[in-house]
Amino acid sequence: MPASSATVVRPVRCMPSVAILEEFRLAVADFTVEDLDLSWEPEALAAARRSLAETGLLLVGEVHGVRQNPLLIRALMGTLGVTSLALEWPAELTDMLQTFLREGRLIHHEWLWGGDGRITAGHFAVLQERARAGSLAVTLFDSMTEPSWSWSDRDEAMGRRLLGSPARDASTLVVAGNAHTHLTPTDLGPPLGARLAQERPGVREIRINYGNGGFYNFQPRRFGPHIAGHQPRVAVEDAYSSSICPRPTRRSCRSVRASSGRGGLSPRALAPPPPRPGRPGDRRRCPARRPWC
Repeated sequence: MPASSATVVRPVRCMPSVAILEEFRLAVADFTVEDLDLSWEPEALAAARRSLAETGLLLVGEVHGVRQNPLLIRALMGTLGVTSLALEWPAELTDMLQTFLREGRLIHHEWLWGGDGRITAGHFAVLQERARAGSLAVTLFDSMTEPSWSWSDRDEAMGRRLLGSPARDASTLVVAGNAHTHLTPTDLGPPLGARLAQERPGVREIRINYGNGGFYNFQPRRFGPHIAGHQPRVAVEDAYSSSICPRPTRRSCRSVRASSGRGGLSPRALAPPPPRPGRPGDRRRCPARRPWC
């Protein structure tokens, strides 16, 4: 399990979301793209590289809506030499995103305003910076228009899109909510990670364990208290072990603490989102105790 840096953080500010496109454009321009000094344990870095070399994939499980998520993605891509990125964003946003990366022009799209924190100003700023620095391939593998009859059906469909994408033969960092990146079945059913592990045995997962702070997922939220003295960390896991970080050194593993700020603004849904076609109920598709998956 690797360690992430102890980069800390701007104070939490009460500005968790935006409601109009011009505000979002300003938030993208306002976001400071900066380095995070990741410190990897050798076995964790080797495991991450082996996952990319053997399977072409490395999964990252995040909590949506944390300001530092896009900076951590950028740091991982830089350390691992990855230029292909797959995001749990609606595939319907592909043309809009490509227009932004090509022309720097952010245009309105209805699915930009989901409000669950997976799409933030920081993501757009980082993607633009990476595209200008060299080649960048981005795959969006969720869908808001194709029917999914259950949570697990949706994950199966996301896996099919990911494995059928043009980036399937490139070394790709796959970022999704941490309920989706488990490499074994959960109480929700087989998640995306487990389905990818079936097709690509040996794939690994990076799980981000966050420190104290705030984030935005449909509304302002805060992480719960952590065990005294326990530092948050970034952990590389496989389907067979809970952690690569040896237990005696686990407290030394650290990751970016979480906080919300203007640069982490997430487009806010202005009204309750409609149900997905063919599926009743809340579009979040998450258990009540886990609204951030």
